[in-house]
Amino acid sequence: MKLHKQDIVGIYNKLKRRAFLAFDAGDYNKCLNYIEISAKIASRFSWIFKDDDYEKLIKEMSECILKPVENYISDENRYVFYDSFSYDNRGLTQQYIRALMSQGANFLYITESSTRNNYSHQIFSEITKYEKADIYEVPRDVPKRKKIEIIFEQIVSFRPSKLLMHLSPNAVCPLVAISALPKTIIKYQINLTDHAFWLGAKSLDYSLEFRPYGCTISQKERGINATQILLLPFYPIASEIEFKGFPEECKNKVVIFSGGAYPKILGEDNLFLNLVKQLLLANNNAIFLYAGSGDPLQIEKFISSNGLSKRFILLGNRSDINEVFKNCDIYMSTYPLGGGLMAQFAAMNGKPIIAYSTLDKKHSWTEETIGQWKKVKITHTNIDEFLSMAHRLISDKENRVSIGEELKECVISIENFNKTFNQTINKNSNQIPYEIEKNNVDYLLKHQIDIENVNNELKISLLKSLKLGILAVSPKISLWTFIYLFSADFRIKVSRRLNIC
Repeated sequence: MKLHKQDIVGIYNKLKRRAFLAFDAGDYNKCLNYIEISAKIASRFSWIFKDDDYEKLIKEMSECILKPVENYISDENRYVFYDSFSYDNRGLTQQYIRALMSQGANFLYITESSTRNNYSHQIFSEITKYEKADIYEVPRDVPKRKKIEIIFEQIVSFRPSKLLMHLSPNAVCPLVAISALPKTIIKYQINLTDHAFWLGAKSLDYSLEFRPYGCTISQKERGINATQILLLPFYPIASEIEFKGFPEECKNKVVIFSGGAYPKILGEDNLFLNLVKQLLLANNNAIFLYAGSGDPLQIEKFISSNGLSKRFILLGNRSDINEVFKNCDIYMSTYPLGGGLMAQFAAMNGKPIIAYSTLDKKHSWTEETIGQWKKVKITHTNIDEFLSMAHRLISDKENRVSIGEELKECVISIENFNKTFNQTINKNSNQIPYEIEKNNVDYLLKHQIDIENVNNELKISLLKSLKLGILAVSPKISLWTFIYLFSADFRIKVSRRLNIC
């Protein structure tokens, strides 16, 4: 049972109405909950990139819950970094905290994670070793209204002059707190999810973008003034973790590697998967590895039905991702959705990149993330030319090494990132020129809906959040749930989970 745009928008609007009704009734915790759920939906499907009604509601709720601070005096070179994520080697946390450390800044790191979480260990270790930083963990076991009051008090009591916000798309609690802060605190949104909806377009002073596509969306779709948009490309965080090895089938083969969330390579009649198939059939000495997250069922079906089980191998999640890049020969960019971080790992490790896309999807081109510091041509818009380039790289090791070395210079260095960050926030002006691009949001929405109708992530997420309340919000998802419980895919997933346990 497929969802369409009108279904998704309808669910969003129903939840939004409930949020406003809860606010009018004075039930702020329920209101915040509905905002969170609906914002998560909007971030999955790109039919909107901001919601002015929610921006106004966040401001009104802030005025109801918090009292403005009088006679606020900030301390210069004093920052608060609020982080919704705190993921080691993912996101932009480590790049920005290292930039703060490089200029000797005093900062308070407020995290929604915990120092006990393994996925945040490196971040907390770096901050703890730096003498001018403190860490505060936002408590999880308190009502949302109380959480807002705690966040507000922590920021104000530290007396920062600037606030860096590394927020998830539905981070409503910190935004309610931030809306009540004194105007003298300059607020910078680190725009990690630049391709998607997020709350807070009216709560920032400046938006730190990592590619021209994000600059374009923020200006055209979010209504952020061009003078508030600051471009700062990033570099990948490399961790020295022991290499876990490759499958035995890789021995004496040219290893083509790719990676990212599985939905990035689904859709458009499996074009990406078929390109891999063509590469492997035309080059007997090549093998393809993919490290990813999510539900791999559809990809596994493709591999099995095409007899590629020994040559197209899924690696799952790899904590040793930098070592994977060191040991592969070629990186293949994902399609129809590109993956900037993985391409950066490839370039940083001197690996050549093969990439296919179309002219209307320029926002997904590899050049978007590794071609800002130094211009480079990587992406092919003609399949035959893409396959020809891939064949040349597979058959010629010297060519692979030569191209890989050129790509190393296209990734911004740590030193240049820190220097540009310092100049950017001290002058509050953009330091790296960029051009506004054409943005194909209709294509992106179609892809997202197509993927939802394959992996059903939204349906499952809403069931977890709303439980029986889903009956009133979406009878269609309720009916889908009943049908899905008797499907073959559901039985496969249950069987896998039982085997893991």
